[in-house]
Amino acid sequence: MKVIAIVNQKGGVGKTTTAVNLSCGLAKKGYRVLAIDLDQQGHLTKSMGLAATGNTALEWLTNNLPLDIVVEPANGVDVVTADISLANLELELQRKLLDREYVLGKALTKASEYDFVIIDSPPSFGIITINILTAADRVIVPFRPDFLSKDGVRKLLDTVEHIQGRLNPKLKMAGFLPTLVDKRCNNQASFDEAKQLAEQYGGRVFGEGIRLASVLCKAPEQGMSIFDFKPNCDAAKDYQTFIDEFLKGESK
Repeated sequence: MKVIAIVNQKGGVGKTTTAVNLSCGLAKKGYRVLAIDLDQQGHLTKSMGLAATGNTALEWLTNNLPLDIVVEPANGVDVVTADISLANLELELQRKLLDREYVLGKALTKASEYDFVIIDSPPSFGIITINILTAADRVIVPFRPDFLSKDGVRKLLDTVEHIQGRLNPKLKMAGFLPTLVDKRCNNQASFDEAKQLAEQYGGRVFGEGIRLASVLCKAPEQGMSIFDFKPNCDAAKDYQTFIDEFLKGESK
């Protein structure tokens, strides 16, 4: 089992879209996939066509529930759902005096039947994100190739390095995924900077990234991945290329 954290503290960079399509794309290749929504906005849950009406990530992590009574199937993936009540998880974790960084990791020891666990993270650096990075094997950072999207990325990477050194030595950068790429713009400077970050912190820049496409907004409205909603579109091809690159990197 490999745990993949999709992380960027800035919103609007395609974290959830990437988490959904990475999860569903891996499932279509025959892998057993668990997708975990740990953002209180619950966008991954909604994008999978689910509603957080049963036991959610909050109940799972605060009450030590068995995973099999928490997950809900959708699009070939098992999903741990979330909604606004997840805000209480941050408070619950803050109250713990011991091992509060390891709550998620301990829960995932009971998820060994999966090949991949994909985690959609909140746009913040609270204790939930620390738990995610402490439990993860790999980090993928989606970013928009414009100036504003790079604000704070180095802070994120410094946090990853800190967690590697103190809490989770197995954590590695898988890479940086350019999203919302507008081919009409000259994005070369941003791509070059991302490659420099990859050289410094590890990982790679995944190809030419994911092109800007309205279909990536329409698919989640239908509770579908891009592969089911419009499998032959450019965005589906871009995500397939990304997944193939990711798997190739994991096979080395």
